[in-house]
Amino acid sequence: MPLAYTGWKTNYGQVPFHDDWIRFPRWGSQENARRAWRSVHDQRDLVSAMNNTKWRKLRMAMLALGRYSPSFRIMDAEYGQPSEWDGDWFHHFYLPNYAFIEWLELKAETPGPRCVLHEALRRLHLPGEETSGGFRIFGYQRGGKPLDYIR
Repeated sequence: MPLAYTGWKTNYGQVPFHDDWIRFPRWGSQENARRAWRSVHDQRDLVSAMNNTKWRKLRMAMLALGRYSPSFRIMDAEYGQPSEWDGDWFHHFYLPNYAFIEWLELKAETPGPRCVLHEALRRLHLPGEETSGGFRIFGYQRGGKPLDYIR
């Protein structure tokens, strides 16, 4: 059975496909994965609360909500900057690795969508809290604070 082709070999090691050079322009996807792991895990006060599988399940649940799908913004653990509000769960929340998400904020200000969103999050059993504007899902917890789940 032939192996899957993932790039070509050179004297400098494996060269990834062209798409990897677009997404990871400096040294390719492998080096960027190592850099991502180092930058997040070198921050001593962060404790992981989510993994890629849970983030993907959240993404699928938000897509399944259809018109009740909330807007979101992401706090980047590496740079400490929140993103702008976005509503595209199909393209913009589809990441190869969710290692940089410190928290994800979901906007649900009216009672109808808030109730539907709360039920979906409760079923997923995710670490987070209810806020005045919606919900916050934690990818990492800071400084040994107790972690609570959406109930």
